Amino acid sequence: MDRAYDIATGELTLASNAKARRAYKCPQCLQRVIVKEPRLSNRMRHFAHYIGVGSPSCEFYFPPNYRYSGRAAKRVYRAETDRLQSDHLELTIASHGPNLALCLPPAGQKEWVGSLQFSAHRISRRLNWRAVQHGQRIEFPLFDGRWSLIPEGAISTEYLENVQLGVQSLEAGTNLFYVERSLGRRVLPAESISCGESIRWLSRQIFHLPLELRDVIHVTCEYQANGWTLNRLAIPSELTSEQTRVLTEWLQRRVIARRARVWIETPWANGYTPQGMPIYPPNVQLTLLADQPMDMQVRTMHAAGVLAKVEGGSRLVFVVPDEDTIEIIVNDYHYEFLQIGSAPKPINALVQIADAEIADISDAQRLLNSVISTGRDRCPVLVSVGYPEVFELVKAHGQKIEYDEHALRMDFAPGYSLRIDKLGELHWPTPAIQIEPMSSPTTCNSLTKALREKILWLSSVSTQTRNSSNIRIQLPKALAQDPAFASLSKLSWSVQWIPHIRQFQRDLENLYP
Repeated sequence: MDRAYDIATGELTLASNAKARRAYKCPQCLQRVIVKEPRLSNRMRHFAHYIGVGSPSCEFYFPPNYRYSGRAAKRVYRAETDRLQSDHLELTIASHGPNLALCLPPAGQKEWVGSLQFSAHRISRRLNWRAVQHGQRIEFPLFDGRWSLIPEGAISTEYLENVQLGVQSLEAGTNLFYVERSLGRRVLPAESISCGESIRWLSRQIFHLPLELRDVIHVTCEYQANGWTLNRLAIPSELTSEQTRVLTEWLQRRVIARRARVWIETPWANGYTPQGMPIYPPNVQLTLLADQPMDMQVRTMHAAGVLAKVEGGSRLVFVVPDEDTIEIIVNDYHYEFLQIGSAPKPINALVQIADAEIADISDAQRLLNSVISTGRDRCPVLVSVGYPEVFELVKAHGQKIEYDEHALRMDFAPGYSLRIDKLGELHWPTPAIQIEPMSSPTTCNSLTKALREKILWLSSVSTQTRNSSNIRIQLPKALAQDPAFASLSKLSWSVQWIPHIRQFQRDLENLYP
């Protein structure tokens, strides 16, 4: 074909003017195409479909004259269901630096006897059918940004078509990843970036922000080592047409207006599937909120029916009685999938105090306060997590403690404290301690010092975008002049940090009623 659509700009481009490093799609079937250079003098520069993605019904599609080589072609993700059935890459920030994660799709019930050999920097894993039956997420350090997936033995051809085989690597140029959605998933060439959200820009090349965007996009350098530079870009909620054009050309991704934000307010997810879907328990009331009035529907995938809906509203409450996959539809468009069932591993630290209900550690202080109010002098505390590494962040009485597998048991008494970095803390105050009036500078300074570590973390996860859906902290008057606390009043947070912000707000209200 002699012309195709530029995925970033949407313009119809002639093959003679196309750039080899840009992304294009077929004008009829909208599948990914590449620029072909002529090998013979009687041929012209043209576009051709990627191997394995052309539709036989497309008039521009010509089937290849060679057999399938075993190497899967890169796909254009056209819906969330495609992402769940194909592998994808994620980027997370750990204490030692960035981590990459290769997320493999579920292999389903059709068993095969071969295996997949995964290799990355100092990591090697052999995956059989049972290991990927429900999907698999493999984390490895950024280092050189390379990994490989090699098939060995008899493996389902259908499954091999959904994963990238052979040696893979990040681009030396620009690699983009989401920050606030999709668990840090990589932004694919055919996907759009919304105003009002943050993305991570990872590259081995020098970072140059266009002059037209330097006053509107806030850039924070999060990591720089081993030849890599990782910057976080906060895109404002509104851009002019000229700024949108410049940003689209610079990122090589289409930039669209701010997305409507929809989220589950309560309860917290118990965990996530290997493909990134949040898992919520069955037969529990779920509250769906939106940052603006809109039409919302909740559909069940197995029953294929509408479970609950609201027109022109911002709140929807529903209950899913059985294990299922539900779809959230906003203004007649797909928004997200959710999994209802039991999570194999909890994503947060879950706490049970005495015989009370199990709660996330960010909300467990409320249960402890109830026990304290009964006059008891001690009570058992059970902490369970999905990943033993979390216990390395646990501190009791100011020092690290030992743990047993996925559970930690201890007796709590006045003066005891337990803290898990960035997740939450428990504290049983000593009755002999008397809190002086708020006007006392000594008490104010000591209490401020105890909360400074939490303030630093809250500042690190704040966002610079000015969205109406972002949440803020209301400071008591006694802290208005304190420099450490006053800086928080100028910051805002995305809705995913609501439980942490509310717990911090309650701590302040208890100290300064």
